[in-house]
Amino acid sequence: MLAHLVGIWILLTGGKVKSRGIILNVNNKRITNAVKYHLLSQKYEIQEFNLIQKYFQPNIDVVEFGGGIGFISCIIGKKINPLNKHIVVEPNPFLLRLLNSNRILNSCSFEILNRAYSSTPGFVTLDVSGPFESSRIDINSSDTVQIESITLRDIIDQFVLDQFLLIIDIEGAEFDLLKQEFDTLVHHCPLILIEFHDQGLSRVKFVSKLESAGYSSFENGDVYTFIREDGFKPIDV
Repeated sequence: MLAHLVGIWILLTGGKVKSRGIILNVNNKRITNAVKYHLLSQKYEIQEFNLIQKYFQPNIDVVEFGGGIGFISCIIGKKINPLNKHIVVEPNPFLLRLLNSNRILNSCSFEILNRAYSSTPGFVTLDVSGPFESSRIDINSSDTVQIESITLRDIIDQFVLDQFLLIIDIEGAEFDLLKQEFDTLVHHCPLILIEFHDQGLSRVKFVSKLESAGYSSFENGDVYTFIREDGFKPIDV
């Protein structure tokens, strides 16, 4: 009930909300009242926010798979060195105008790509039937769009990247990336943030595999930080 009232109040007062220094336009039917409430109460994406506050350093390029409404993108966009590259991949076409609006509201300059991660070239079937945070590859949904796929290697080649921070929040497709592009990820990413969307053995398997490849792992709910041995230390150390 409280979230519903907060959502109505936000829309009646202009459709924007300020959360941890970021101003977001949330005037979109795909944004639930629960998300608006969590933004206003400073709890939205709290795990990712805390990990970025602790580990992010501005002089590194950034690739995000899953931009959403742009909260994390703008947090990073306000911190990153203007000379560094910041690429945000968002598959849901109904979020692009909002994502761009929030980029402008926060004076950020990240690149937005309307692509969906898949290790298979071509197009994927994206479920857009529910709230924005539930968009995922699903051929069985009743409400879908076709989105061109992109791989991590594609982005590295297109933007001429070497070492970069990788953020992954792609509703289960993270396992495709970890399985098919593991060596590429290890070679290029000293710092990785992943939100896992699986409670089973797949998560355990890949956490162990990354640790065996020389990463230290730090868990915060479903969000994990992986730091390569030659990677970053907490900024407060």
